Amino acid sequence: MRLLERRSARTAAWAPRLWRPSDQAGAVLRAMAERMLTAPDTVCLGSEDAVLLGVRRDAGRVVVDHLESVSDDADELARLLTSVPAEAGEVAVFTPLADEVRLRATDAAGFVATGRWWVRDLPISLAVAGNLGAPRPGYSLAPPPPFHDPGGPIAVIGKATSAQDLVEIGVDAAAREARVAVVIAGPGSPLEALAAEAAYQPVAELRAR
Repeated sequence: MRLLERRSARTAAWAPRLWRPSDQAGAVLRAMAERMLTAPDTVCLGSEDAVLLGVRRDAGRVVVDHLESVSDDADELARLLTSVPAEAGEVAVFTPLADEVRLRATDAAGFVATGRWWVRDLPISLAVAGNLGAPRPGYSLAPPPPFHDPGGPIAVIGKATSAQDLVEIGVDAAAREARVAVVIAGPGSPLEALAAEAAYQPVAELRAR
């Protein structure tokens, strides 16, 4: 638990608005970790000095969200990644691009990006909800997890036809009080290229072998 709390503190140093820790982040993270540690679909490896905590998802995949070392030892974390039993399924790691330790660990373990999060902060809108028309297609509004505080809902964008379309989707979402827009795309996909053109910034990857 100490290592998981350390992660929350480290995140605050680099987190964009999407992952800005909320006032309740510590308590919520502890409660979530306690549930995960007793859940049958959780994979937990490590020692007092390093920990890997992941959850089995559909299609035989283990998604690792917690990967921490007291000494920021990337080699030790890489060993944990390669120690997940084969019967647990394919291992994927959520990897913030500002977390140099996790980047080195996944590189050392032979992981490569399979998906990338592109994020753009949205301008505060003065639109009145009652004057809004129907939402533009291509995105949905999602509440942030309780341990994050971006300042409003998140616009999750699933499709766009152009960079300008992405910009206009963001304007529409901001008018509905969204504060952050997120594009999730595979490396090299057309949607990723549009996100870069529309001034979105890559902030995290899902990495797998």
